[in-house]
Amino acid sequence: MSSLIFFQKNNTNGGALLWELELLLISNIISVFCITFLIFVHWKKGSERWLKHSFKVFYVLLLLNYVILPLLNFLIFFYYVLDPRVNLKANPVESYIIFTAIICLSRILEFFTLIRRSILLDAKIFREM
Repeated sequence: MSSLIFFQKNNTNGGALLWELELLLISNIISVFCITFLIFVHWKKGSERWLKHSFKVFYVLLLLNYVILPLLNFLIFFYYVLDPRVNLKANPVESYIIFTAIICLSRILEFFTLIRRSILLDAKIFREM
């Protein structure tokens, strides 16, 4: 998997964190798909066939983008923080990984404070209509 176009092994990313960088890249690609779908595909309009499944697709994509992927990335980051074999102070990639962990944590908090309250309430009201 290290042959991805974005990662060429060199002295900055060839260490123990290369696997985490690859996972972050895949996670970001999936997030781009989820966000694009959530923005441009209308889940309240369409054929009857689409409206039967649109709420489920919408909910799964929200969970995937705001809970599952960020939680997975944050747990892996936390594992590397606790792993004594990885010297995080000597690795230049760690600043990017810390930044991404903060973004992941903010996505989780955003889901439970803003999105769940407003968007999912609107979805439940629309579904009951």
